Amino acid sequence: MTNSHRRRRGMASQGIVAEAWRADGWPYAESVGTGVAGRDLTGTPGVAIEVKARTGLDLGAWLRQAVTQATDGEVPLLVVRLNGTGAATVDDWPAILPHGSARRLLRAAGYGDPLPDGDDHAVRVTAYPRGLGVECTTCARPLGAIRPGDTLAALRGLAAAHRVYCTPDLLGAAA
Repeated sequence: MTNSHRRRRGMASQGIVAEAWRADGWPYAESVGTGVAGRDLTGTPGVAIEVKARTGLDLGAWLRQAVTQATDGEVPLLVVRLNGTGAATVDDWPAILPHGSARRLLRAAGYGDPLPDGDDHAVRVTAYPRGLGVECTTCARPLGAIRPGDTLAALRGLAAAHRVYCTPDLLGAAA
């Protein structure tokens, strides 16, 4: 495969992933393009996304790259486009995150022991033309967007998932 073909496939893969995230609650998700240092998608508050579309797998190096791109409080996420897959199967592409992040997100989603009560973590909601923007009032980090028609559970899910990273003393320091 030539370098130009790899770059085109990489750019197409980033665009496919960005489109899927836009359709699923991150309306400002955008591909930054190939050959640009840093994360592969912007507009996904709280999530640092690295997209790979290669024949050989180097999960360790790719996940380290995603972790390096994540800032404090962000979940590093690696999305891998395997050979023989395209836009129609984007929801089946593997998404990989560090084990510690997976445990914290699952706990915030209600799995395992409940999180401690008495957390006064709050969010600020701002209306925009395409939906509602959600921001943490503790750290002022944007958490994401809620589209018209989404439920209160979607808002609670954004706040609960972020709370684990914003207040790491709840579960110990974030990995």
